Amino acid sequence: MTPLVEIKILNFRESLKLCQRAVFTGLIISGVFYYLSGTADPEKLPQLPILNLEFNTVESLRAFLLVLYMGMGIAAWNFSHKAVEILSTIEDRDIALAVSKYPCIIVANFLIRLCLSAALIGIGLVLASQIFDGNHFYIFMLSFVVFPPFYMTLDNGKKIYQWGSESPQLEEAC
Repeated sequence: MTPLVEIKILNFRESLKLCQRAVFTGLIISGVFYYLSGTADPEKLPQLPILNLEFNTVESLRAFLLVLYMGMGIAAWNFSHKAVEILSTIEDRDIALAVSKYPCIIVANFLIRLCLSAALIGIGLVLASQIFDGNHFYIFMLSFVVFPPFYMTLDNGKKIYQWGSESPQLEEAC
């Protein structure tokens, strides 16, 4: 195996690791949001020590978490897209097939992707509905911003999963 192929394999793995971290961070953000929505006392809102950012209202905290959540979706999509690009540049079919089997939460079968998409996309819509207090027009419009990055991330995971599901023996027999 050439050093260039080794670098591509390493880059593919790192892209999927970063994508997975972004997805998990999105899930953690949603958990924090649910916790704070039910128990948030406006007088005891958290403060971000690194940015020295203090939240005065629950709505400002919700808006910050929604922006962070959307940022994680965009990051996850970027890393998953990069992984698909890298996988398509590996010329040796057997190596590409072996690399595509790298374990990652987004590179999963239909049922797992369905559950993950329901969690990620549904949580974003719940965030939006609590921020806009049931105004369906704004929720509908915001869903076009919240939904696509995570959908495209899971679609890229589907491409990698299908790539790894190909059977070279079937193609040789045809």
